[in-house]
Amino acid sequence: MADIYVLLIRSSTIFSRFIHFVTKAEFTHAAISFDSECSKVYSFSRKYTNLPLPAGFVREGVQRGLMRRSKNAPYALFRVQISEENYEKLERRFDEMLSSGKFRYSLTGPFLCYFGIKRQKEYHYFCSQFVAEILQECGVIPEAKAPSLYQPVDFLNMKELELCDSGRLSQLQMKKIS
Repeated sequence: MADIYVLLIRSSTIFSRFIHFVTKAEFTHAAISFDSECSKVYSFSRKYTNLPLPAGFVREGVQRGLMRRSKNAPYALFRVQISEENYEKLERRFDEMLSSGKFRYSLTGPFLCYFGIKRQKEYHYFCSQFVAEILQECGVIPEAKAPSLYQPVDFLNMKELELCDSGRLSQLQMKKIS
């Protein structure tokens, strides 16, 4: 068995603040990491720190990009065990997704999700939809709910995920430096 991590944060971007204002949700962004220090974090987000668009599949880290600028952002880090085979498949899949350039951020996805409208468009995802699809493909969570209907806060109370750390992003950044 191997561990992967689900990272939930609420950054200081305008979009994140808007989502937080509308939903009152503690977290507005979800991502996957292969290590507890979150040195490489995979998600659907902005490609450039200072520009909201273009957005798509990205590899971030707590020491660079938007996360580095969001030191006071609250976060929760969850651990989940998957098979070695699934772990290796994910590594290959993420590398292929990064190199393909096909994957885009679903601009309408978060809004449709908020209203409970299921929609899947090829090569288009938003952050929590991506995380939910990965967890379903690895057999971690049931496929009873469509990935496009998951919000970041939906991961908070999943019995399949083990909370292993929480606080402010600056604390996680300090753990990475240590």
